[in-house]
Amino acid sequence: SHQVGVVLSPGLRQSTFPRIELHRLEGSRVLAIFVDPRGLPQGRILAARRAHSQADLDRMGAALERRFAGMTLGEMRKRLPHDPPAREEPDPLLWQQALGLLEDFPGQAGGEDAVFVEGTEDLLNEPEFADVERLRSLFRALQRRKALVEILQRCMAPVGVQVHIGSETLAPDLSEFALVTSTYGPCDCPLGSLGILGPIRMEYDRAIAVVEYVSGYFSRLLTGPAH
Repeated sequence: SHQVGVVLSPGLRQSTFPRIELHRLEGSRVLAIFVDPRGLPQGRILAARRAHSQADLDRMGAALERRFAGMTLGEMRKRLPHDPPAREEPDPLLWQQALGLLEDFPGQAGGEDAVFVEGTEDLLNEPEFADVERLRSLFRALQRRKALVEILQRCMAPVGVQVHIGSETLAPDLSEFALVTSTYGPCDCPLGSLGILGPIRMEYDRAIAVVEYVSGYFSRLLTGPAH
């Protein structure tokens, strides 16, 4: 598209997890896999405080499921300081170690939505950016990742392709830009959004076609052809 591509990737914080799996890696590292209600797994590598056997990790995962199934990661972490030792757990020490794994889980990095930006250099050839101030505005906007996340989160509803033009729908630094977006994932519960950011005079037909194709590809890849 010769424009900037942006993708909003869902974090763990918003999802509930009926299934939690823990797998032993080299040393004390543990692969934690959280499976959401759609059956989509999200994994993170944790640095445990000590090495655990796979049998112990299986029991920890089962204990975490019994106590926290159906909660979001954020709800799990908030409950930890107030959660007394589970008397019904056959191994209280193992239970405390399982809680320790949740405490070690990376907070901001693993829990929040993330935005990925590619193709910024492609815009340097556009005539608009012979103006240095316009170029600075673009880079300021792209560096404010939190603002980009908020913009793409707003694009999650309604489902489908949308076109956003100028500062009224984007941000002050993007007053001379347009953003073509679409959601990806199941229609009834999108997982994220993606889009193309470019100058207002961009070729909208082409941008819309690219966004529709890529979002459809992502959706099929993540949810299967049945969706």
